[in-house]
Amino acid sequence: MKKNHTLFRKHWLTGYRLVPVFTALLLLFTLPKSAFCEQLLQDEEKQVKGVVKDGTNGEALPGVSIIVKGQNKGTSTDLAGSYSLNVTESDILIFSFVGYLDQEIAVGNQTEINIELKPDIIGLDEIVVVGYGVQKKKLSTGATVNVGEDEISKNHNLRLEQTLQGYTPGVTVTANSGQPGEGMKVRVRGVGTVGNSDPLYIVDGVPTDDVSYLNPSDVESVDILKDAASAAIYGARAANGVVLITTKKGKPGELKVSLDSYYGFQNPVNNMDLLNTEQYMMIMNEVAYNMGDDTIFTPEIIDTIGKGTDWTDYIFNENAKIQNHVLSFTGGNENSAYSASISYFDQEGIIGTQNKSRFERITLRLNSDHKLYNGILTFGENLVYSHENFAGIGIGNIYDNSVRSFLNASPTFPVYDTTWVTDASNLVSDEIYNDGFGKSWIFPFEINPVASMYYGNFNDKTDDKIFGNVFLELEIIKGLKIKTNYGFDLAFRNENGYEPLYYLTRQNFNADGDNMAIQSMERKMTYLWENYTTYSKSIRGHNINVLLGMSVQEYNRYWLRGEKQDLIIDDFDYAIINNGTEEDTRKPEGTKEDEGWISYFGRIFYNYKERYLLSFTLRRDGSSKFGSENRFGTFPSVSAGWVITEEPFINTNWMDFLKIRGSWGQNGNDKIGSFAYEALVSSEGNSYYFGSPNEVLYIGTVPEKVPNPKLRWEKSEQIDIGFDARLFHTVSVNFDWYVKKTKDWLVVSPVPALVGAVEAPTINGGLISNKGVELALGYNNNIGDFRFGIGGNIAFNKNEVLEIPNEEHVIHGETSILYNGSEEFYRAEEGYPVGYFWGY
Repeated sequence: MKKNHTLFRKHWLTGYRLVPVFTALLLLFTLPKSAFCEQLLQDEEKQVKGVVKDGTNGEALPGVSIIVKGQNKGTSTDLAGSYSLNVTESDILIFSFVGYLDQEIAVGNQTEINIELKPDIIGLDEIVVVGYGVQKKKLSTGATVNVGEDEISKNHNLRLEQTLQGYTPGVTVTANSGQPGEGMKVRVRGVGTVGNSDPLYIVDGVPTDDVSYLNPSDVESVDILKDAASAAIYGARAANGVVLITTKKGKPGELKVSLDSYYGFQNPVNNMDLLNTEQYMMIMNEVAYNMGDDTIFTPEIIDTIGKGTDWTDYIFNENAKIQNHVLSFTGGNENSAYSASISYFDQEGIIGTQNKSRFERITLRLNSDHKLYNGILTFGENLVYSHENFAGIGIGNIYDNSVRSFLNASPTFPVYDTTWVTDASNLVSDEIYNDGFGKSWIFPFEINPVASMYYGNFNDKTDDKIFGNVFLELEIIKGLKIKTNYGFDLAFRNENGYEPLYYLTRQNFNADGDNMAIQSMERKMTYLWENYTTYSKSIRGHNINVLLGMSVQEYNRYWLRGEKQDLIIDDFDYAIINNGTEEDTRKPEGTKEDEGWISYFGRIFYNYKERYLLSFTLRRDGSSKFGSENRFGTFPSVSAGWVITEEPFINTNWMDFLKIRGSWGQNGNDKIGSFAYEALVSSEGNSYYFGSPNEVLYIGTVPEKVPNPKLRWEKSEQIDIGFDARLFHTVSVNFDWYVKKTKDWLVVSPVPALVGAVEAPTINGGLISNKGVELALGYNNNIGDFRFGIGGNIAFNKNEVLEIPNEEHVIHGETSILYNGSEEFYRAEEGYPVGYFWGY
C-alpha cells in the first residue's frame, strides 16, 4: 500500500505540472480570438501593399511618405503610386504628401490598403502661429500672412528679412545700405511714427530687436501680424506690427542629415559713367567763366592731360566672394524629437578694397522637445549661439560716406604716386607725407578717395549671441494646459578701432604721435519669464479656447569705451589701449541701462462649427520707461469672421472656401530710451573755475534734460475688413482694407536756451494716418507629377500727418546731409506724408 501510494502521489504531481501547459494549448487551438492569441498574431509581420491616389482626380501620387506611427520605419510610393511595407496588425500607417492632408490608417487584418488623399485647399487646415499658441489658418479672424519653409529656402539670403520681400503684401523691406551685415528696414502698413517704426520680433516666443544672428536656413516659418487685433496679444510693443519667427523643430523618424551649400562671386552690373579729365576741365572752365573768373585750365593742359583717373576702377572689390554652408540633423520618435544645425556664412562687400567691408557668421542651433507620461508633461528648449565678425566702410552722411568721395573726386591726379616732394614738413614727416598715394596738384584741399577709404576704415567688430528659451508644459486634464517659458537674449560685442598716421591734405591729416587705439565692449542681457494657461473645449459644435497669462521681462546694458594715443607699434593688429604711451590722451567712458516690463494678458477664441468666428484679446503692460502716472497701458481688441462656405445653403463646385472677417484693436509703442520721463543729472562737461588769481576747477552737476512725469505710450488704433477665398481648388484670393491711426507720438520737444538743460524733454504729441488696401492672388496646380504655383500681391498705402502740436505744425529734418551747410531735405508736416522730400 505504501509503495502504491507513493506512485500515486508521483503521478499526481506530474499531472499537476502539465495541467497549465495542456490548458494553454487547448486555449490556443480552441480560442483563436483570445487576447493571448491575438497578441501573438499581431506581433507577426506581414506585407501590406496598395496604391495612393489623388482624391479629386484619381491620379496616382508618387513620392507619398508612408511611416509606421511611433517607429523609425516607412517607405514611399513609386511612380505608379504603389507601395509595399512589412508591418504588424497593431501598426498604424501615416500617409503624408506636400499639398495634401495627412491620413492615418490602422492595419488590422488588411493586406491591401488603397488610399485617396484629399488636397489641402491651399493650406486652410495648416496651423499658423498667432502668439502664445497656434490656430488653424481657416479660423483666423485677423490680417496675418505666413511665409513657409519652402519660400524661405528658395532664397539664399544673408538676413531673414530679405526672404520676406515679395511674399508679404503690406510689408515693405528695404536695405539700409549694401554693406554686408547691415540691417534691413521693415515697415508693416506704413510708417506710424516719427520715432522708431520697427516691428516687434518674436523668435520661438522670445522678443528681440535684432534677428541678424539667425541663418534663414534654420527658420521653419514666419508669421506677420499686421492688424491691431492679431498683434494686440503683445500690447505695448505691437503698434508697428509683430513678426513671429519659428525655427525648425524635430520630427519623428530616422536620423536625417542634410547639407545645403553654395559658393559664388559678386560684381556690379552697371558702373557709373563719370567725366574723364578733358570733360572735367572743360566743365570747370565753363563754371569759372559763368562766375566771371579766369579759366582754370589752358588749352595746352587740356590737350596733353589724357583721360586721367576713373575712380570707379578702384572703388570696387572685383569677384567679391559669398558663401553659405548649412549642415543639419533631424530625428527622433513620437516622444522625443530633435533638430540641430551648424552653419557658416561669409560675404565680402563689392565696394572697398579687400577686407574693408565683410561679414562672417557661424551659427549653432539645437531644438528638442520631449514628452513624458503619455504626453501629459512636455519640456524642451530652443537654443542658438552665433558668432559674427564684420567690418565696414563709411555709409553715413557727407562726413562719413566712402562712395560719395569717389563720385566727387576729380580725375586730374593719379591714385598712386611716389614722386611728390613734401610741402607739409611742419605738419607731418616726409615718410607720412610720401605714403605712395597720389595727391591733387590743382586743388590743395581735394582728398584722394582711395587713400581716405584706406586710412579711415580700420575697424573690426565681433558679436557673440546666446539666444533661446526652455519650456515646460503640463496638461492637467484634457484641454487644460499650463506652460512656463524662460527666455534669454545675451549679446556681447567687442570692437577695435585704429587711427593711423596719415596726410591727405593740409586740412585732413593725423600728425606724428596722434595715432590712436580704440577699444569698446558692450553687454546686453534680456531675461523673460512667462506663465500662461490655455483651456480648449468643444460642446455640440461650440469650440472655445481661452488663454490667461503674465509675463516679466528685464533688460540690462553695459557699455565701456577707451582710447589712447601714441602707439608703440603703429599697426591695426596691435590697436589695443595699452599699446599707447601718451597718458594725457587716455579717455575712458561707460554707461549702464536698465529696463523692465510686467504684463498681464488674456484671449478668447470662439467658433461655432468653424462657421462663426469670434476673438477677444486684452493686454495690460507696465514699463519702467514711463513715470508712475502713466506706467501702465491697456490694449484691447476684438475680431469676428463668417465662413460662408460652411453654411448649408452654400453648395457650389467652384467656391471651396470664403471667409469674411473684420477687426478693431489698439496697440502701443514704447521705443524710447530708458527713464525718458526723468531728469537725470550729469557732470560730464560741466566743470567751472572759481577764484582769482589761482583759479580752481570745480566739478559741476546739472540735469541732463527737462523732466516729463506725464509721459505715456504711443497708441495705435486700427480697423481692418477683409476676406479670404479659395476657388476651383487652385486659386487663392486674400483682400484687406484698413485704417490705422497713431497718436501721442514720443517726440523730443525744443525748449528755450534759458531753461539751461542740456537736452529737451520727450513729450507726447502728433497724429498720423495710414489707409490702404492689400490684395494677394495665388494659383497652385499639378499636371501629372509636375506641381507648380504662381503668386503675386499688390498693396496701396496713403500716409498722412494729421496733427503736429507746435506753431509751425512741422518737425524739421536734419541739415548738412547732402553737403556741408545744406538745408533739410525731408520733414514731417501736417497734410503731407511723414518724411516727405522737401526743397525748392
